[in-house]
Amino acid sequence: TFGISSLLKKQFKTLSGGQKQLAMAARSIISKPRLLILDEPMAGVDIEHSGTYLEKLKSLNLTGTAIIMVTHELDIIQKEASKVLWLNKKVIFFGVKDEFLRLAHETHIDQHPHD
Repeated sequence: TFGISSLLKKQFKTLSGGQKQLAMAARSIISKPRLLILDEPMAGVDIEHSGTYLEKLKSLNLTGTAIIMVTHELDIIQKEASKVLWLNKKVIFFGVKDEFLRLAHETHIDQHPHD
């Protein structure tokens, strides 16, 4: 699914951060969970695999898996999110993606809204 079959015979501890992310993602989705909670799932994942990873998550979501994802990457939010919860020590925003993007544009948040 993620194009990582070459990692099959490698020890987990020898994998790069991105390879570990993909291996853990593959392990998480193998049973087709009803809920998947991801914390910065794209951290360390190379460009080659990131598109495949996001497409698999989208496919899972379309077939009934609810996905909660923590991310600081605005481009992932723009492409993939349906609802957004923006936190900064308190709830700043909760609602649909389009409203969030309008607010983000008006408040000039950067591409990585860490604060």
